Amino acid sequence: MSSEASSVYAALPLNSFRLLTVLPESPQDPGLLVCRLSTHYIASAPSYTALSYTWGSNRNPVSIQIEGHSFPIGQNLHQALTHIRLNAAGDPVVLWVDAICINQVNLDERMDQVRQMNLIYRSASDVLVWLGLPSSDSSVALDFVLELPSLLEGAKRAGSEQSRYVLNDSSIQPRWLALAYLLLRPWWRRVWIIQEISLARAARLFVGTRSIPWSAMHATLSELRHSWQWAMHADTEHTTAKVIEIASTGRSLFDIVPSLVEHGHTADLGALLKITHIFKSTDPRDKIYALLGLTDTHTQAHIQPDYRKSLPDVYRDTFTYLYTRHHGQGLGDMSWITGGVIVHENQREVPSWTPDFRWCNANESLSWASNNPNPWFYVTDTNGSGGIGHGSSAPLQLYHTGDPVIAGLKPVSPRFSENTMTVLGVQFDTIESMEMFWLHDLVEYTEKRITETDLVSKLKSEAESGETIDVPYIAGGSSRMAFYRTLLLDCAVPYINPQTNIPLRLPKEMSSGFEVPGNETLLIPPRTAADVDTLLHRIQRSLSLFHGRCIARTSTGYVGIVPRTAKSGDWVCVLLGGEMPYVLSGVEGDHFRLIGECYIHGIMDGEVMEDVRSGKHVLRDIVMR
Repeated sequence: MSSEASSVYAALPLNSFRLLTVLPESPQDPGLLVCRLSTHYIASAPSYTALSYTWGSNRNPVSIQIEGHSFPIGQNLHQALTHIRLNAAGDPVVLWVDAICINQVNLDERMDQVRQMNLIYRSASDVLVWLGLPSSDSSVALDFVLELPSLLEGAKRAGSEQSRYVLNDSSIQPRWLALAYLLLRPWWRRVWIIQEISLARAARLFVGTRSIPWSAMHATLSELRHSWQWAMHADTEHTTAKVIEIASTGRSLFDIVPSLVEHGHTADLGALLKITHIFKSTDPRDKIYALLGLTDTHTQAHIQPDYRKSLPDVYRDTFTYLYTRHHGQGLGDMSWITGGVIVHENQREVPSWTPDFRWCNANESLSWASNNPNPWFYVTDTNGSGGIGHGSSAPLQLYHTGDPVIAGLKPVSPRFSENTMTVLGVQFDTIESMEMFWLHDLVEYTEKRITETDLVSKLKSEAESGETIDVPYIAGGSSRMAFYRTLLLDCAVPYINPQTNIPLRLPKEMSSGFEVPGNETLLIPPRTAADVDTLLHRIQRSLSLFHGRCIARTSTGYVGIVPRTAKSGDWVCVLLGGEMPYVLSGVEGDHFRLIGECYIHGIMDGEVMEDVRSGKHVLRDIVMR
């Protein structure tokens, strides 16, 4: 920031904040944005609008005038302020804009203002969401947002035929596509917007000068998330399925978090971090700090914005706090880091057991509990009937690999030193071989980017040959059955039960297959070449989880899915409390480096913990660094 720009700032008194007034257009220079800054206490501040927007690139800034001084801002912010002034029709507009109202080069001020951010957004009369300039189809998208809830509700009442029409009819596809483009605009990936929208009294979405109420977008996203997730895992047009996927993952935060705030609840930081890994921040430390305003006082007392701390220290201290506070809920939180480990291992700046929240394109976890966009709803029923409620201590888990209850034990808290974490676990088996391209080839084949591969030809040949070539699997059943159940992650298709929005595990014993919507039966294992194609088409959702992963076989004959950064000789370990098994690589001093979670067919339901209880396996300290 130049000395001229810095001169617009006077020191802020404690617990105060600045507001920006955008003045009406000047006839002498209509293109210049002329503004004033004023200092206030929140309790006595005038009515103001808080702006929610994307900072964008710092290249090619545009100058505005503040208190007679030239002040550079990003192009996206300049476009937003220009359109806000245009909509004001000659009246001054009072705004809170973080890039201007906070002196970004003053670290003490930044930390103080970030601590006040939740109050600033709670106190604003409304929040203006700037999505950017209009495109050729943005008005189509905004109109579709207004129409879609009633369209979907009518389709549900009319039955399955009308539902398929709304999802797949070619005349509606351009509107689904326009909505997809709107939901893929950069604003939706900015981590600060979660707090900004959650705490808003009211909000409007702007594209150019066109706007709609946030409540309309909320209604659309909420309806898609609550009632249409099943369509992602059925025979649905790709564009429509993508919109539902977007609405059912990161965008569902805007359904979940405001309801918590509205009813006086706070969100769990660990849960927020799991489902915001795709969100971005200019300063990677803000991947954590941007969420603190939604958390409870205990979290805010132990984790405070401190821009003097190094990035590794911020991430390590946050994870240590969360792990220590929530150790009774198991080790499922370790799945936060699997995507970053798989793709960016050589760029890590933190210990292998510490999540690296910078990587926005990290893989989804193989654990549904970690991918679940509504992690505040937990299993409250322990008698096996599967009831769901709010606020229980045990997260809903699809697998029970390291469940301490099965071993007759209680959860044991991990132990930390500066760079190591020690947990109890079993070194179960080692990786013997890996098929690096099988899963990649299956994804490419199902998405019709390549023709039939050697693997697909092999699967079809085996299907036609039938039981004559099948061999027993080490954990029971046949090897072919184990292979296909591994591809399915041992879950049914569609992956999500349309009544409960919860994944369905396959039954333990399955001789012929299982029914899918449309009165069709999927045969597992397939019996003909056509059955192979049908199955692969139906499991595209499962296959999409396998980016950065591959099929592996262990030394004793187990088959599973492991990170591609694993290597022969690495250990498959079951950690006490972990929902999934983990791949660990030995390093010097009898320590390990955590590679990532894995799926190993035959040990996902606590079989190793049963062996611990019987004495066949013994828990030992596993030290990760």
